[in-house]
Amino acid sequence: MYSKLLARLIILVAASGFIIGNVSSVLAISVKDSYRQQNDVLYYSEGCAAAQTGSGGSTPAGGGGGGGCGGTPEQNKQQIWSFLKSKGLTDDAAAGIMGNMQQESSFNPKATNGIGCRGVVQWCFGRNDKLDSFAAGKGTSWDCLGTQLEYMWYEMTETEQGQYNGNGDHLEIPLVDALNGKSFSRSTNYAGSGAYKAGTIFHDYFERANTAKGENLGRGEKAEDIYKEFTGKSADASLLSNSQGSGGNACPTDGGQTGSGTILSEECSTLVMEYDKLKANGKIVAHSSGEGEYMNNDLKNCTTDQIECGTGGGKGGVHPRIIRAVVAGAENSGASKLEQWNFNTGHDCDGLNHPHGMAADIYCPGNNASTGTGASDDCNKLFKYYYDHYDELGLTELIWQYPPQGYSCGDPKIICDVPGHTNHIHIGTKVT
Repeated sequence: MYSKLLARLIILVAASGFIIGNVSSVLAISVKDSYRQQNDVLYYSEGCAAAQTGSGGSTPAGGGGGGGCGGTPEQNKQQIWSFLKSKGLTDDAAAGIMGNMQQESSFNPKATNGIGCRGVVQWCFGRNDKLDSFAAGKGTSWDCLGTQLEYMWYEMTETEQGQYNGNGDHLEIPLVDALNGKSFSRSTNYAGSGAYKAGTIFHDYFERANTAKGENLGRGEKAEDIYKEFTGKSADASLLSNSQGSGGNACPTDGGQTGSGTILSEECSTLVMEYDKLKANGKIVAHSSGEGEYMNNDLKNCTTDQIECGTGGGKGGVHPRIIRAVVAGAENSGASKLEQWNFNTGHDCDGLNHPHGMAADIYCPGNNASTGTGASDDCNKLFKYYYDHYDELGLTELIWQYPPQGYSCGDPKIICDVPGHTNHIHIGTKVT
């Protein structure tokens, strides 16, 4: 996204007759700083095709030296496998990590990509700086493979770098244990062989690549290839899945949905990425951890197709128009946060729009029945925002049992006095 924005800005500057060289370098710094501030990722490239070639978007800058600091790709692979196994990792776990390394750098410790990410797992920005400090403390260089492996292990076992995914969800157990097959709360999100699962888990909790561009894809398959190469055994084909939920096997395309072997549309992918960014920044919070899982289920099934009611273990889902409305409220209402209750999953199959993924509840204890005052400032700001942008967002339902003072229940945009809606704002849309 940032590279495309930069390209457009440079074109505009060129059309205006400014000097391109200096301006483009300034713009590049601005774009890079913005990306650095908003994304905790180790890898970024222009598109999904690059991610699937195994190049990781990096430009190799030499073959590496000897003495444990790297040699040929095959020598590097042997050194990495031996290191990982010496740490007590299973064959599946070692292959999962190496599948990511193949994608990121083709096992080249000197690999560097277009925004300065370096090494076998492509450390970026602040983590890149810490790699330099770590190497200096050992009297070596950042591009020494042995040093990079030690630093990776340090991050995995002694820091929080392996503890959160791109949504800000906490892993709850050590990353090493998860890679070695120990169950955790999101284990069921990961399908495939043991190596495939380890590859996608390592991506989600350590690499955190740009999933909107498909840069997470192909890692599980590469992990299985590594597993076969080093063990002489094939992954259990009966366990394989083409689920997109955590690994996937195709670039995002227009149309369709994710989960159960299908994929998100470009519109859904963009909106879910924006939603996740707001969640990571604390602008969107779940009313409770259980409801956070409900919302993750619906986001995975974002689609414009017919959606099943998600109550009682149903598939669930959400229409992109509702994600857009929630994102807009969190970004533009002036509220410090939006405390979301649910989309579809976990809500009753009532006659409103929830069963069709076309509604959302925002937790907001309401105003006083007689005065219309008393709710939090954040809640009143959110209600007023949705009222003012009702048509723009395509809303057809705005429900709060006791709205703010000055907002009449006789207004055609507002539905009042609906039992059960004193503690949340309901926004809904009917798509015709």
